[in-house]
Amino acid sequence: MKIRREEPMKMLIDNKSAINLAKYHVAHGRINKRKIKLKYFSTNEHVADILTKPLKGNQFKMTRDMIGVQPITNMN
Repeated sequence: MKIRREEPMKMLIDNKSAINLAKYHVAHGRINKRKIKLKYFSTNEHVADILTKPLKGNQFKMTRDMIGVQPITNMN
């Protein structure tokens, strides 16, 4: 499947080892041709974490707010 893109596909990664692996091995050719752009993405900004791992206290509340979910007590 060929899809034309004006800009490189962005990959937001919160693991520097994964970024290095992609840069130097897995996707090296596509990165050099500017089809893929890698960017470090802090775990604190990764909203998918709330769906994939347990979060504690403030991290849970911050991530919950980022996706727009409210506690049941606020739904009156």
